[in-house]
Amino acid sequence: MVERVALEPFLTYLAAEMSWDVPLAPATQLDDELCVDSVARYELLCVVEDLGVVLDEAQLGAWQSVGDLYDAYTVAPSSGGLVRQLPGHGDGGEVGQWRPDDLQPEG
Repeated sequence: MVERVALEPFLTYLAAEMSWDVPLAPATQLDDELCVDSVARYELLCVVEDLGVVLDEAQLGAWQSVGDLYDAYTVAPSSGGLVRQLPGHGDGGEVGQWRPDDLQPEG
């Protein structure tokens, strides 16, 4: 079972991986504020699945906000594969430097 990361590190991870230069909040709208198209939705799916979960591709169009995506992540089944660690979380590292101890469980 993959331990889920808390919301704030998740938002930071998404912003870095998607090259978004705006602060993210759960209410941030994918289409209206971030201009996410169908290709970017699939990229989001892949980015989140790198955290060790399997998202339902049929739900790609249902995500309206960043919070919807986080909610989908928190209830998604584990992939059972390798888990990409969050960049520089809590150790002074920089985005792009992945370390095994960077993943912090929620709560």
